[in-house]
Amino acid sequence: MFSAPSLMLLVAAAAAAPVSPAPVDSAAAAAAARGDLDAVGTLAAANAEEELYLKARLALAHRRIDEAESQLKRLPQDCSRAVELGWRTAHASRDPARLASTARRYCQLGEPTGRACAEAELYSHAVLPTSAEVPRGGLELSLAKEAPFPLMLGTAGRVTMGVIVDTGASQSVISSTLARHLRLRPTQAGFPVGVLGGAGTAQAHMAVIPELKADGLTIRNLPVLVMDLPELDTIGISAILSPQQALDGLVVSINFKDHVLALRHSTPAEAAAAPAEFDVPYLNAGFDLVVQASVGDGPRALFGFDTGMEGGFSLSNAYAGDPAAQGALLLRGAGDEQLLAETAPRTVYLGGAALKPQGVCLRSELRKQDVFQLAGILGNGLWKDRTVTLDTVARRIRISRPQV
Repeated sequence: MFSAPSLMLLVAAAAAAPVSPAPVDSAAAAAAARGDLDAVGTLAAANAEEELYLKARLALAHRRIDEAESQLKRLPQDCSRAVELGWRTAHASRDPARLASTARRYCQLGEPTGRACAEAELYSHAVLPTSAEVPRGGLELSLAKEAPFPLMLGTAGRVTMGVIVDTGASQSVISSTLARHLRLRPTQAGFPVGVLGGAGTAQAHMAVIPELKADGLTIRNLPVLVMDLPELDTIGISAILSPQQALDGLVVSINFKDHVLALRHSTPAEAAAAPAEFDVPYLNAGFDLVVQASVGDGPRALFGFDTGMEGGFSLSNAYAGDPAAQGALLLRGAGDEQLLAETAPRTVYLGGAALKPQGVCLRSELRKQDVFQLAGILGNGLWKDRTVTLDTVARRIRISRPQV
């Protein structure tokens, strides 16, 4: 039931709103685009405005919100970069009231994707902050054993459905069918969302789910993208949960070997003592959760970290390098088709560890980010017998082997 590769990549990239790439004007901007973030602050920018903008975007990638605010205040407040930064900073601070005003201003300026206009409409109504509640001692949820991604049962209103826990989704998603059952009122404004690893697009609108539950977990006031998800609806999956968005403030552990999702409140001492095969910080490139890694002989770059993707990884054609391919695979979804080349597996280097993927490496054209671009996506084939822990407070990802 879950073997269709078209489904895997649709899930992998859903909820990542595409944005128009900014021109690469300088050595600093080029370093940001290729994921060499250490070099951004040491190389020359095109001008003072770009330097402030890049420093602010780098600070937001590391969630240093105060630093980003400081750079923002130094920009001319009527320039387009300042308006965009104000909107992105409102997202980082998770402030609904501020998001309403900054989205409205960015929409009026002509934000290229339409996302800001949808958000301006959504947040023009009073929207309470999102909250995720678990018992004091934490909880464990069973995941479907037959699914190649973390899949749990959840309820919204009177509807019971499958929910995918997907770090590759920058925002939680529900199907249009579920939105109708819950009598939600999605925004009239919509915008294109990249799917199929960025090769296709689907139209998304926005809404707020008052309450989503799953065996002791309660999420309230969750903003979601509303999309047509026919391939998921037919197998009873109506929601894709972005843990870094919906479960902010919790430690989320996915035990792929035993099919268990554990949620608990973050304890610094416990996190420091937790055994891990590797432990890396995660960043936010635009709206995507990413890590710095390298594949094969390639340089260190930004890769999406995606628990919604069955395979080991996919690479952009630019990063994969050689044109040789062993075969081809046709993927379908979002009214689009894409022919992806298959290449031999390559070693992934992440956090000082060398990980070899299970299965083939797929090369695809990944959608463009604005100042950041992804070299590829890392998926569950890399950690299918391990436990992945996403600490949304320490902003780190730990991968550990099952204890014997």
